[in-house]
Amino acid sequence: MPKTKRTALYEAGKDNKTPVMGMVQQDGKAKLFVIGNAPFKYHVRQNVATKAVIVTDEHLGYQGLVNEYKSHVTVNHSNYEYKTGIYHTNTVEGFS
Repeated sequence: MPKTKRTALYEAGKDNKTPVMGMVQQDGKAKLFVIGNAPFKYHVRQNVATKAVIVTDEHLGYQGLVNEYKSHVTVNHSNYEYKTGIYHTNTVEGFS
């Protein structure tokens, strides 16, 4: 769905998306869950060790993680960026 249509639905109170979050470890173990109204960082803090390198898109809900974890690498999908060096979010985005 185009971002403009999604924004219009959300502003009209007709957002039909259920917020979910997925996490994948380097060894391939994955978690996927409905996040509800809790902030993104809450779920990251509950499930990720502080010695981890976090790789996310640039959603504002992830801001500040660099101060709590070993590193926080982002990819900017809005600029058609899907990889930063060796880091990407493709594994979790292709999880089903």
